Amino acid sequence: MKPHLEGLGLGTFPAPQADLRKFALWTHQHPAVILHLFEYTKVTTLPVFYKSSHMEIKSRYEDHESLFTDVSKDKERTGFEVCSNADTYSCSPPDGATLFSAELNALLLALEHISRSQNDNYTIFFGSHSASQALDVTFNMHC
Repeated sequence: MKPHLEGLGLGTFPAPQADLRKFALWTHQHPAVILHLFEYTKVTTLPVFYKSSHMEIKSRYEDHESLFTDVSKDKERTGFEVCSNADTYSCSPPDGATLFSAELNALLLALEHISRSQNDNYTIFFGSHSASQALDVTFNMHC
């Protein structure tokens, strides 16, 4: 896989350690992937709109614990984190990591948190449109 990714110009780095058997797609219900907020751009959309949309989503899933992923990148470095009500997990992949790979690794880190939890109900607020679309397609193809 690594040569194929590098051939596409995508960097690779070790993912957070996870037992991927816990995340077998066929053993889980299809997640609700909400993509409509990606129709709006941060430049032209007021923050109050995002706040009210976030509250609306949270109200639909009141019994769920919220997890938030965040990715940042400067000229050379990329970092990602996952925040829950009680914890924040951060990671700095090697220099040159792409935002896309960092977003997917942030999601994997969120799934690790879920796998260690007693709670079965989570809502992950995830900011990557392309990664969200890829995951929605993956679930639709395999579930």
